[in-house]
Amino acid sequence: MTRDTFMGRSIYPSGSRSKVPLGAKIYPVRPGKLRLQSGAYKEVVESFRSLLSVPSDLFDQFYHQLLVRYADFVQLIPEQESLPSHSMLGNALKRTYTVLKTIIPMLQAREGKRFFQTSKGARLLYAIFSAMLLFRVAKLFADKHIVLCNDKGQFLANWRYFDQPMTKSGRYFKMRSGDCMPAPVIADMTIVLAKQMMPELGFAWLAEDKVLLGQWFKALNIYDELFGVHDISLDVDALMHASHLHFEHEVDFTISDATLLGEAFWEWLCEHVSKQSDSLSLESDGIGLVDGELLFDVDRLVEAYAKERQVQAQQVYDQLAHLGISQVTGDDLVFRQLVAAQSHSGVVSSGLYAQKPHLDALDAKRFVGIDSVLASACIKNYNGLSAHDHLALDREQDGIFSRLVSMFVSRLSGGLDIDLTSGRK
Repeated sequence: MTRDTFMGRSIYPSGSRSKVPLGAKIYPVRPGKLRLQSGAYKEVVESFRSLLSVPSDLFDQFYHQLLVRYADFVQLIPEQESLPSHSMLGNALKRTYTVLKTIIPMLQAREGKRFFQTSKGARLLYAIFSAMLLFRVAKLFADKHIVLCNDKGQFLANWRYFDQPMTKSGRYFKMRSGDCMPAPVIADMTIVLAKQMMPELGFAWLAEDKVLLGQWFKALNIYDELFGVHDISLDVDALMHASHLHFEHEVDFTISDATLLGEAFWEWLCEHVSKQSDSLSLESDGIGLVDGELLFDVDRLVEAYAKERQVQAQQVYDQLAHLGISQVTGDDLVFRQLVAAQSHSGVVSSGLYAQKPHLDALDAKRFVGIDSVLASACIKNYNGLSAHDHLALDREQDGIFSRLVSMFVSRLSGGLDIDLTSGRK
């Protein structure tokens, strides 16, 4: 098959793409059907039709519809950030086609040439196809945090991947590096996402055979589950390595000056915190952990970054409110107010930080808070930060519901009149 290439459209003037902050790259959301009509993707879809030899209505409603839904979901996002030209879509198509091409003749030799024309054989074939395509799909989020944005890269909302594909949520997205999903959760989330992407009739068909359905659930995370019951052993990784299918592509993104400096500062801040996590404090370093929220002195840190990188501090500051990493009101950052922590008995602590002069000194600074979920995912050694136990955040206006609405609810799909920038009040 031909090598598939998508021409990237970067407006970045010069230099290696590796120097561009990952969060500054703005990717278009394209319909899965359109993805599958290009180059090698189109060829492999037609090859599936020939290989499977199922009735046209069955192929269109079960097989092709699942391919489109999968492409809607994964777009051309790489399975691993370190291999940006190797998309999860390409890897999944390669795995599925290679396995089917190998196992179909093996099962026919054992069960008979007409096996896949029987109800049992046809259902098993669809189970293998769908399990191989959807295999560990939640790995997409293992090393990256994905958000919806506008064409300038300005944050709109977090992608509700557990609910719907990006094609129903927005027109652009971007990613940031991070340990965003632990391995045990990947297995469970894969089942959630697989059920979401399966055509309704296709899943109902599998569910008619409860034994096969149980094997299918396991096969979403364990290669051998659907093979072993037929005493067939396949080395899927070896088959893929030997395959001549190629789906490499040039990543398709643009870069906007509207968020470039802000995203570069965010990467710099994450690296800065990671290197010194065991010794950072609000007073001496302008960075600290209070009530599970990472605070940083925005004036001090932005000035330090601007001086080091020789950029305009005001430009960095202006872009911070559009990244979705901190609370904002309108286009302005929300500054976190510190109060003395209460002891378990309800009496104000008498430690050093609880003393009024120290609180006044800290109040004179402008601290911006980063949500603990994002910080723990994107900042290495985050758990090594020492908490400021004698301080607390004034959470009078905070609330779990308002936080989740600001981060996840998108008017792009629902038409709601809600301001979507992270933490807006």
